[in-house]
Amino acid sequence: MAEKIKVPDIALFLLVGMLIGPAALGWVNMGMAVTELTFPEGVCRVMGAPKQYSWLVRSLGLRELAIGLGLLLQPQRRAWVWARVVGDAMDMALLAASFRLPRANRAWQGTLTAATLVSAVGCIGMFGCVPEI
Repeated sequence: MAEKIKVPDIALFLLVGMLIGPAALGWVNMGMAVTELTFPEGVCRVMGAPKQYSWLVRSLGLRELAIGLGLLLQPQRRAWVWARVVGDAMDMALLAASFRLPRANRAWQGTLTAATLVSAVGCIGMFGCVPEI
């Protein structure tokens, strides 16, 4: 039987990625971009949103793609890390709004909320640990 992924496992994965550096964040962003651009209806279903909002999920995927490329390709990454923090804040606002939807999957929402919060806090903490990003 497959083992279920727990919130602390995801949080630990994101925290380790952030300790490695901004390039690791870039790869995380690229993975999220691929998911949001490829399966927007599935993301809507998990969040309990109607499929008509798949355009919003696709636009979030484009944002993730831009930030991921910036983190991976640009030598000065500080602005891109802050863009990631702002994007995480936007994601938290959308997640909070989705909790009011009756068809939402609460387990997935909790996991995504915890992962987004850990990611944002980790990005902000990166500035204290790394003098020049």
